[in-house]
Amino acid sequence: MKHKQKRVQAAQSKRKVISSPARAAMCDVLPSTGFVRQPTVLLYIPWGKTTLWEKIKAKEFPAPVKLSKNITAWRVEDIRREIAKLGGQAA
Repeated sequence: MKHKQKRVQAAQSKRKVISSPARAAMCDVLPSTGFVRQPTVLLYIPWGKTTLWEKIKAKEFPAPVKLSKNITAWRVEDIRREIAKLGGQAA
């Protein structure tokens, strides 16, 4: 029984999941240039994943860039421009 508990604890310690509030604290400010991934984009826009992709499909939000086969990211400059647009709209 003790051995099983140690294995479970070891497995749990290997999995480090960062929650959204913790991620937000690490990402207070967008970098001035570069790329950001979807979780970071979602911190700065008032929608969820589904709405984000619907707006991309409708060409109402900038499309991401494929950096590699499995990595999609947005240009920070595009995100900053969209944040400015959203800030100018009446809520």
